[in-house]
Amino acid sequence: MKTSKKIISLLLSAAIIMSAMVITAVSAAAAADGSEVYFDNSVFNWENVYIYAYGTKENAKWPGQLMSATDDGLYKASFTSAYKSESIIFNNGKEKDEGKEQYPKASGLSLKAGQCKLLTAAKQWVDYGKPDSHGYGIVYKASGTSFSSEFLQVQLGLKNASVGYYSVDGSAKKSYTDGTIIKIGEGKIGNSEITLVLTATGDDGVETTQTFTYNKTFTAGKTTFSADSDGHTTAPESGYYGTNPNMQLGKYKTISVDGDVSDWDSSMIIAQGTANDDPRVYMPSSMHEQPWDAYALYGAWDDENLYFMWEMAHTLLLRAIILRHQMRLALGETVFQCILRFQ
Repeated sequence: MKTSKKIISLLLSAAIIMSAMVITAVSAAAAADGSEVYFDNSVFNWENVYIYAYGTKENAKWPGQLMSATDDGLYKASFTSAYKSESIIFNNGKEKDEGKEQYPKASGLSLKAGQCKLLTAAKQWVDYGKPDSHGYGIVYKASGTSFSSEFLQVQLGLKNASVGYYSVDGSAKKSYTDGTIIKIGEGKIGNSEITLVLTATGDDGVETTQTFTYNKTFTAGKTTFSADSDGHTTAPESGYYGTNPNMQLGKYKTISVDGDVSDWDSSMIIAQGTANDDPRVYMPSSMHEQPWDAYALYGAWDDENLYFMWEMAHTLLLRAIILRHQMRLALGETVFQCILRFQ
């Protein structure tokens, strides 16, 4: 009997231990699937910082929950895996008549389960590593930012690490410390994507890699013609005939120069019909008939080459085709006169 009791006791103890292990594993998994939010209060200077989350799940009634200060001067809040997709608003916890302040003032900032985000002093909503204790490289200019200047300055940071490494567009890695500012995009042509890769190793010895992308764009301008000065009723780029139709600037693409035009498409047209000397291309409302579109100019480029393609009408062939139809359909002198104008 005593032996049976001992066996039962051992089995119960084992069951309790196994249950504890399962609960611990589930809790660890839930923590890994959760999310974290950090807030830089150096610009706002609020006495207290609150965070209000809404969407899948509300964290608390307005103004939300009080954020806790960290050793590095930021404020932090954690969310469980139950918060799948939320909108985040930071505030000072005061009522309107007491000096209420919040950011953003309208719709909240997006937070997904498993993310770790930081609102910087410059009000950039950036990735802040992951919600764990590993070391991470940080950028203080949000990934996906577009710029039209010659270069973009990006401040680099570190989380749970003292030294990191960065690489731009596959270049050799260079070391950096927290607060280092680098230039990206210098010398690149417009409509180019710049890839920035950061690596860092924390005290736990785990190396992490973070990839961020930025877009260098053209600054597109538009020319208009005054109806008072020259009688033009439309800008040349506003209709079918014009330069940069629909503000198209060509496309970043490598073209095979082999006589096959399948690499080109209409999104690459940068001028259409403007080489025609017929003034009606600029005055579509002044004539009954529209002139032929004699040509189109296409543009493309890559890191090494600039490509152009001219699409031109074969005027002799067109004349032969139209004359044949003229004879068959007896279209008369009007068609013939159009041919003369076209030539």
